[in-house]
Amino acid sequence: MSKILAIDIGMGTSDVFLYDSKKNMENCIKFVVPTPLRRYLKLLKSVEFDGRHKIYICGET
Repeated sequence: MSKILAIDIGMGTSDVFLYDSKKNMENCIKFVVPTPLRRYLKLLKSVEFDGRHKIYICGET
């Protein structure tokens, strides 16, 4: 038995797939979620900046 978690983080979405050798490929768990970038952009668009504050977002590619 083996399980593999695969995550593809793209510009707009993250695709998640959990392979389980006990299941048919069609029955393995898979889903798509928005990337953090979209959440940050939505948050930043809702804030008015006066130029006194800095924003720092970090992460790995």
